[in-house]
Amino acid sequence: MKKSTKTVIITCVIALSGAVVLAVYTLSRPMHREWTRHDQATEHIRILSEVLELYHEKHGSYPSTDQGLEPLVAEEYLRKIPMDPWGNAYHYVCPGIHNPRGYDLWSNGSDGQEGGSDLKKDVKNWSGA
Repeated sequence: MKKSTKTVIITCVIALSGAVVLAVYTLSRPMHREWTRHDQATEHIRILSEVLELYHEKHGSYPSTDQGLEPLVAEEYLRKIPMDPWGNAYHYVCPGIHNPRGYDLWSNGSDGQEGGSDLKKDVKNWSGA
């Protein structure tokens, strides 16, 4: 093989490899973004849980379901109640169904529906299904 033919082949292989890497990166970005949102929701729930524990220490109970998370703002534990990363309100029930001695706090995830798996899974303060 001539040197110029080898150079052309090597250049094509390098260009093709770069195109494959770019395609994989581009296709994986939406999935990465969704997992990042799940991480953000998990962090919001962790922070809200810590603030709810502070409220509980002061009052001897958690806010009721009817009160929701608003007492956390009214008593200046938070400036505002965050929305989940998909623009929906977090759900709060006290006493909880999954945490009967505490509360249930969750986001329905990217699809806004209860349940789901993978990128559509709920983000919650209890483990299990």
